Amino acid sequence: MKKHFLIPQPPIAEKLTFLVDDLNETRTVGIATDLDKIEYNLKLIGDDFNQDLEIGINFLEKGITDVVDLGRYISVVAIKKDQTEGKMYFFDSTVDFSRDELIEQMKELFNESISNKFITIYDLMVSESSPSFDNVELLRPLES
Repeated sequence: MKKHFLIPQPPIAEKLTFLVDDLNETRTVGIATDLDKIEYNLKLIGDDFNQDLEIGINFLEKGITDVVDLGRYISVVAIKKDQTEGKMYFFDSTVDFSRDELIEQMKELFNESISNKFITIYDLMVSESSPSFDNVELLRPLES
């Protein structure tokens, strides 16, 4: 049975709230594996990104992995072709890692193409960082 989440979003809330299943103590890394949470998060990102994912899922053999910037977070979305499994990672771009450390960590988690796309977005975000980028928060909801 599909879960429904009622999480206040702007303009009622201050920040966009993305749902995760696991979140570190400093709220700098989160991951969603529950498909309902991933679907909820994708709706917040918007139709353009979702259409690109749909096209990719239909044309690629195993599924799709893509990278998107969300406020101060960089998100990596991976969905299997049959849409029975998925993961959505959130990484805070303001974490104090060296660029080389970040590249190594991304290469451990993802293939070279996704790692390069991640680093390109990271470089852009760091060079254009401003307080207005802090418009996203991660939430681990209480399951009912």
